[in-house]
Parts: sequence; structure tokens; C-alpha cells
Amino acid sequence: MTSLSDGQRPLEHLFNPCLSFQGLLDGFLMQERREHGRRVGFDCVALKDETQRAPLACADGPRTGHMVGKYHVQVEEFERFTVPILDRVLDERAGGQERIFIFDEIGKMELLSPDFISRIRRLLESKDPKLHVLGTVAIAGSGFIAQSKRLPRVELVEISVQNRDERAEEVAARFLGTDSGCEGGTGGSGPSPEKTQGGRGGGQSGMKGRWRPKAKLSPGPEAEPNFDPPPRDQKGVLAMGKASYGQLGRGDKGLAETSGDPIGPCGVDGQIVAASCGFDHTAIVLPESLLLCGRNNRGQCGRPTSGRRSEKDLPDFSEDVALPQIPHGLARHDKVKSVACGGDHTLVLMDNREVWACGDNSAGQLALGTGAPKMSSSLLPCATLQSAESVAAGFKHSAAICKERLYLWGANNQGQLGLGRRQNSVHEPVLVDLGAPVRSCALGRWHSLALTVTSVVFSFGWGRFGVLGQGDFTDHHSPVRVELPAPVYQIASGAVHCGAICSPKRQCFMWGRGSLGRSGMGSEANVMTPRAVPGLEGLAALALGGDFSAAVSAVGEWWLWGKNEEGQLGFGSDRENRLVPTRSAALTGFRHIALGDCHALAFR
Repeated sequence: MTSLSDGQRPLEHLFNPCLSFQGLLDGFLMQERREHGRRVGFDCVALKDETQRAPLACADGPRTGHMVGKYHVQVEEFERFTVPILDRVLDERAGGQERIFIFDEIGKMELLSPDFISRIRRLLESKDPKLHVLGTVAIAGSGFIAQSKRLPRVELVEISVQNRDERAEEVAARFLGTDSGCEGGTGGSGPSPEKTQGGRGGGQSGMKGRWRPKAKLSPGPEAEPNFDPPPRDQKGVLAMGKASYGQLGRGDKGLAETSGDPIGPCGVDGQIVAASCGFDHTAIVLPESLLLCGRNNRGQCGRPTSGRRSEKDLPDFSEDVALPQIPHGLARHDKVKSVACGGDHTLVLMDNREVWACGDNSAGQLALGTGAPKMSSSLLPCATLQSAESVAAGFKHSAAICKERLYLWGANNQGQLGLGRRQNSVHEPVLVDLGAPVRSCALGRWHSLALTVTSVVFSFGWGRFGVLGQGDFTDHHSPVRVELPAPVYQIASGAVHCGAICSPKRQCFMWGRGSLGRSGMGSEANVMTPRAVPGLEGLAALALGGDFSAAVSAVGEWWLWGKNEEGQLGFGSDRENRLVPTRSAALTGFRHIALGDCHALAFR
């Protein structure tokens, strides 16, 4: 399937190279419908006859009770048109003839039709060697949008405005490079079983047989790498680094100052949905609960505390949490989607898209409104936030994306909220307009990053060490653009260094403070504008902590670099800092990592 960036419809030009196929071809595409230059809806159009069409969505109705954005989705009309085509392809017996089915797309609107999704799944999972399926899927989204990308017989090829012409030729050559008679093939009546074995060919030699590679070509931002399953006796979560406040979750008997040996937290078994590490505390989301551990001097673990200890005071386990515990304020039936740990506060995104928070509120970072207490040792709902898609936490400021709009609140003493001014505290979420829908954000100590759906990255706040990527030390109180090669797949922020996965090669670009090896460039010099880390390509994910960094490739290789004085890189008794990315054998088979100020948590 092709994975689409936003704004990619219509897509006929991607499929035109396939239309010379001499076998049986069927399918449908989506076309925009415009009036007076304004997009008013989408139509579903038969591939071979544009006169056969049906409405998918209309801005002006008729009202169906199904809405995606401003559009009323015409589910019944869509099913009436597409289901017979899908059934025809699934039931086709073609007498041994090659068949191609083309569809556009798996998106939010199409997810409203269970009949459509069930049939598309059957097509994507089909083992019929004569049936070739080519389709499109949204680059971001949950449900079957995400699931379809992980099906074992699916390969992704990412399509953007910049690469769509060359990708069309590549898809045609690789997808139709069979004995089907299509341009780029070898002609004839179809490949023999002997030719189909061996899977992939390509390049000038062509490809024999069906395009069914086992590995994904180019995973999108939300796609998971294709890791080999770990041995059954391996733990599903490992923690390493600073341990003095209980942030590694190993209980009273595991309270060494630091640990370079990756060991699993106590009482955490089974699947982990998400995790986050703050300054000195840790949050772990399980399918049925949320667990917090570590320093609790401001209630950031959701447990009772006096609030009198400062950041530099010694641990006190009458308040700090050595074993992962469910926070106060979370009911048994409440389900958590994700979590973000800041300096001394915690944001929790609930399954119903509400945002709750606990911990330090001295700068309004809990969004409890003006006049609220300076801290909360129990989870409380954030003010005025609804339908949140993601949350992020910095040292004393917070962010949420709601319906692709960015909201920030908390400390603004360095302009880190992007409001065009300094301000000690902002107690309620404020909309920051970046001129385009926002995909993700990442917060540092006194700065912020945001990524739009058009692959543009903005930075704002404190500018020392080049952390804003502008080539100087200037503070910027309003968003400024960071120049990075498109497409940008992910952004990440540490305390005073930043990074991104971008470019068609999925490279790691870094900028900001370079001391202790944060940047991975082989020196401790500051990186004033984004630069590619030598040798890091084909990445699936990037994470940045206080003074260290981690990245994982699409084949599951982990690379870590930066400060290691507390053992946060997980290299055992070796506490040397790493100025360049160093491979970690201990993390092989893990898919995710969360980095705090001086500790880390890896999970499958």
C-alpha cells in the first residue's frame, strides 16, 4: 500500500502506469468535488468508467449522523457502490488470469464502514498468487489505518508531493514487474511457480512473481518496525540509569544511586501500552491501569506529599514511590491512552480524550485554572481541554493537540509558549496558530517544538546553545521555522538539544547543546542548525532525554549516545559518555524507549 501525507487527493496519477495491464483490472478511486474553487466533498469513482460514481462525503449534507471534520460521510451510498466491487474481486475466478485490484483509500471516512474494512482486510490477507492489490492508506490514524500497515503481507511505500512522480514509476515497476504484459514486465501469460519463489527482484533485472516482500519498505511515522519476536524468557520492560528516588521501580531493595544494568521494574508484567520518564519519575501505561514511581516531592506520582522538599533535597520514602503504584484520582474503570512526564508534573491522556494532571502547578502547568493550588497529589481534570489526541510535558510547561490544533500552558518565562511575549505563568491552555494543522509537539526545558501535517517544524522559547536551530543564541517568543529536509517523520526534544527523523532516507538530524555527546556528532561542540548524524539512516523512532539520546532502526537496531555517568545508556559498569551513536545489544527486540533526565525505560 502507499502511505499518504495529508492533502494528497486526487491520486489518479499514481495509478496511471498500471492501466496498461492486460489482465483483469478493477477498483475505485476518490475524487475531490469542488464548487467555485472550494472543496465541498469527495466522490468514489470506478477505475475504468468515471461515469460510475457515488458520494463519499459532502460538506453541505445530507446529514447522516457521521461526521469527519466538516464533512457528512455518506456511509450507505459509499457501501452501495464499493461493496459489490469488492465482493466481485473476492469471488473472481478468472481462469488463472492475473488480476489487479486498486483502491483509494483506507482513511477516517472509510473506517465508518465495517463492511468496507472487512473486505479490504480479506483482500490484503489474500494468498491468491494471481491477485495483486494496490491501495492507499492515510499516513496517520488509529484503528484499521494503523492495523493495515502491520499486516504481514503488506508493504508500505510513502507518497508525498515531492516524491509522487518518481514513486509512481517505482510502484509500477515493482508492483507490475511480472509476466503480466504491463510496462516494466517481461510479457507473457503469467509467472510460473518456480519464478515466484525468492520474492523480490528489482532494479534493472526486473521482478518475477508477486510483490509480497516480508519487510516494510518505508514505515510511516506511526508504523512499527518489523522486529523479530523476542525470546519468551525475556522481560517486556527494562529500566536503567539514576535510581535514587525509585524512578526505576525496583522497590526498597533496588535503591542504588545508579544502575547501568537494564533490569525490569517490579510488579510490571504483560503488555505496556505507553510510558514516559520525567526529571526523576516514571509513568507506565498498562491495558487496565496507570503506574507511577519515583520522586514525589510535588505529587507528580499522584500520592500524598508535604510539598516542602526542593528538587535538590534527598529522597524521602515516606513520600517518594519506590514501587510502581496507581495514582490517586484514577478510578478502576478509567482507561489511559498515553502519558507525559515533565519536570515535576504528569499529564495523563484518558481513553475518552480528556486530559488529567497531577504534580507541580507553580507555573500553571496542570491547567487547573487561575487561583488553583500550587500542586496536586491527585489526578485532576485539566481546564477546557476536550478531544485531545496527544499530550507533551516540558520542565514547567505543557501541551496538547486537540483536533490538530496546538494548545500550550504553564511557564512562559522564556517565551516557550510561543505567545509573542514573556509571562511567568499561564494557567489555562492557549491556542498557538502555526498556519497549518499540527501533527505533534515536543517540549524541552525552556523551549518547544511543533510539527505540522505539511512537514514544517517550528521552534520557540529560550535560544541558548542553538537549541532553536536558528544558527544563533537568540530567544524567540513566537514560532520560527526550523529548516529540515522533507518529509519530517518525527520530532524530539531533550532538555537543551533537539532532533528529528527526516528526509527520504529517514536520517537523524540533531541540533542544540553538544556537550557530553548529546548531538552524536563526535564532538562536544554546539550544533547551531540541524545536521545529519553520520551513519544514522533508516530510522523508525528517536527519543531524547536530559543529556542523552536513543534511536532505533527499522530492523530493530538500537543506538544510544550522550551522557552515561548514571548508567542511563545501559552499558553495565561502563560509565563512559558516548560522543557518537553506540549500538546496544541489551535492547535488541525492544520497540520503544522513554528517556528522562538521567534514566530510561525500554519496553516491547
